[in-house]
Amino acid sequence: MTTPTRPSPQDEAALERIRVLTQSPATPVIASQATMLDLLRGTWAGHRLAGAAVIAVVLLVALGVLVAPGASWWVVALVSVGTGLALATYLPAPGQSLGQAFGGVCGVAGFCLPLLGVSQLAQGAAGTAQGYAVALVVVGLAQRVLTAGSCGTPSR
Repeated sequence: MTTPTRPSPQDEAALERIRVLTQSPATPVIASQATMLDLLRGTWAGHRLAGAAVIAVVLLVALGVLVAPGASWWVVALVSVGTGLALATYLPAPGQSLGQAFGGVCGVAGFCLPLLGVSQLAQGAAGTAQGYAVALVVVGLAQRVLTAGSCGTPSR
């Protein structure tokens, strides 16, 4: 049987640091005051919402003429509104340059995907292809909304 040895002063100091770290309260999480509603308000502030409405109406009229006769009217409306909302996020806010609003390379997907959805319908998409058009618009819009802070759409 061995006899316990006394820890060295360095070991004592290390043990004391461990005790302090393990007994002190955890670092509090800093709660953000921004909510998802605040993010959406900033993304579609004033002029952007008006721009989205104008883009949606223009697309709805254009697609009404161009789509295949069998295309569903609600798909055309959904694609028009979704594309209008997505493209409106590229309108610069006051004090923001077009480059900042676009967001560089990060903004390319949010710009191209809704346009691909519109293109799909304009080329006469029917059946499952209409679902692809809606999916492209939804993914492009989601990319702009979910990456707003890091992809060029700072609030106001």
